[in-house]
Amino acid sequence: MNTRFARKPSVFLAALLIGTVSGSIALCQPPGGFGGPGGPGRRPMGGRQLSPNQAPLSALTAGLQLTDAQKTQIQSIQNGLKQLRESIMPRPGQGNEPPPDRETMRANMERLRAAEQKANREITALLTATQKSKLPALLKQLEGIGALGIPLQVYDELELTAAQKTQLNAIAKRMRDTMPRPGEGGERGQGNPPPPREEMERNRQQFHEEAMAVLTDAQKTTVQEFIEAHPRPPFGGGRPGGHGGPVGDGDGPPPPPPGGFGEKPPAPPAD
Repeated sequence: MNTRFARKPSVFLAALLIGTVSGSIALCQPPGGFGGPGGPGRRPMGGRQLSPNQAPLSALTAGLQLTDAQKTQIQSIQNGLKQLRESIMPRPGQGNEPPPDRETMRANMERLRAAEQKANREITALLTATQKSKLPALLKQLEGIGALGIPLQVYDELELTAAQKTQLNAIAKRMRDTMPRPGEGGERGQGNPPPPREEMERNRQQFHEEAMAVLTDAQKTTVQEFIEAHPRPPFGGGRPGGHGGPVGDGDGPPPPPPGGFGEKPPAPPAD
């Protein structure tokens, strides 16, 4: 057996695990990608909706008017989940240690999913009845804004008006409508191939520019300053990262596995 490629399935599974559990090839970034902290603030992949454990504390505070006690408890829950994720999640391409075996990766995936669900329940339990009623709409709004390349970490600073929120929601809906659905290139071996990356990048650029046009000059400055302060290489290059995380440590979603999530990985060269 050719040992040079023996670990390829584990590497692929490692990349897939990180993308599936922690959020993904992030769309909540401007075209070309932007860097910064990991954890809360990243858009989930695979059709999963943004959850309370992923939303930045500042955005939850602005949208739900959290008390100081609630903020402290939610911060603790999010930090605990972040620490767990970092302790058991491999990062492909970093360090000399081989990735965990397939069974360990599956066990880690289940452990993280359970921890995320527990964190979501704990955060929701801290809210009042009024806050709970506002939470679904807030999360949907944050997911849409993030997908348009507006960092969720500055949501509270932007102080968007009701009219701006309506406009951004409409743009985000049109963007979602252009994305491939499962069976249309979203699953390996099913449906048509996904659009070329260049085409998706152009679409993201267009929607990002539309969203930025909704903002005032002061709001645009806030967004641009944050993006410039958290640069990252273009998608697929350098250390992966997405905006998020209450701490800001540069952690973030992984690069796609060989061939991308919607394509077959390339065959190893013949000996």
